[in-house]
Amino acid sequence: MAESVLLAKAGQKVIECTYTESTMLPDLAYFSSQVVLGPEGIAEFLPLGDLSAAEQAGLEKMKPLLTKNISAGVEFASNN
Repeated sequence: MAESVLLAKAGQKVIECTYTESTMLPDLAYFSSQVVLGPEGIAEFLPLGDLSAAEQAGLEKMKPLLTKNISAGVEFASNN
């Protein structure tokens, strides 16, 4: 990732997977997705793409756990 950030900072278009604050999924403040890195950081969030019925069901099933983990992470970051 460090090399990708440096390449993007130098003006090269770089695509990376990141776990970051986003609006990719309205129910989740943070989510892992592909982004285009640019000189100023994240230049663009790439779409999640079409999910199969099984993938969509899995995503819906894990949302409560993701929400809990996100809340715990935000609380930890706020207190430390």
